[in-house]
Amino acid sequence: MIKPPVRLSHLLLTVGLLLGLVPDSLAGSRIAVGDEVKFNLKTIDNERLSSRDLRGKLVAVKFWATHCGVCVQLIPELKDMHEAYQDQGVVLISISVDRDTNAARTMIRDREMDWPMVLNEDQRTKPNGEFFSGRYGVPHAFLISPDGDLLWNGH
Repeated sequence: MIKPPVRLSHLLLTVGLLLGLVPDSLAGSRIAVGDEVKFNLKTIDNERLSSRDLRGKLVAVKFWATHCGVCVQLIPELKDMHEAYQDQGVVLISISVDRDTNAARTMIRDREMDWPMVLNEDQRTKPNGEFFSGRYGVPHAFLISPDGDLLWNGH
């Protein structure tokens, strides 16, 4: 079987994505740095989190999964960040992309992850679908300014 030639641009894009060198705007991300971020989420504690309610706070959103080794390794650092900065106007939100929400709930409980947690089932609810489109690998993070604009988007 003859394989079609690999286009150099596709190869460079793929290598850049793997190394984290290509901005998400080139990789097909639906939101870019500087865009306003709008969301309305339900946490596992049945509380509502909206971008409007979080105005004035720096918001870090972290996508994760129980099957992601790097995600699990980052939990202690996220706990430390939450504890160190929650009283200074920084809000951490973790979003599990696990299909098995019971696995996510178990890890959240067992690892004592006591900041706002959102499960995959709420990601595609408008206006969340524009931001939480499910097109991001894990781990993936967003940093949202107190004005509600995206400051950073990456791994």
